[in-house]
Amino acid sequence: MSSPLESAKKYSKLAGESPLPAWAFATGLAHTAYAIPWKMPKVEGSSGDLYQFHKSAIFKSPSRNACILFAATHALGGYMIYDGDETNGAGFTFAWSTLYLIINGRSSVRSLLGGRITPLSLSVLALGNAGVYGSAFFWP
Repeated sequence: MSSPLESAKKYSKLAGESPLPAWAFATGLAHTAYAIPWKMPKVEGSSGDLYQFHKSAIFKSPSRNACILFAATHALGGYMIYDGDETNGAGFTFAWSTLYLIINGRSSVRSLLGGRITPLSLSVLALGNAGVYGSAFFWP
């Protein structure tokens, strides 16, 4: 019978050789990119309450363009792994996951105070991808 630590190491190794974590993060980012509401123009002569509410409901970070960029890079990294280049795909995905955390990590924690959970969940997925693919890249 294997210990929980051995089974966790085995799972981490298998996940580092699979494109599914990268594609899951790419899918989450793509969904977020198209779920972000568009800015509503201010209507002259109105009280502006709806405009102010709508302006506060729009995500500050990650932006739509950042979501699309990171979704495309993670989909590409997943495809590299799927195509058989596990080491380079893992390194590519690790680097872009780390970059996502550097750019959006702090603001995702702040967005939790505003009642938005999606940016934090994306950062948790990026952290998981960085851990899984980082171990697959540095210790193959």
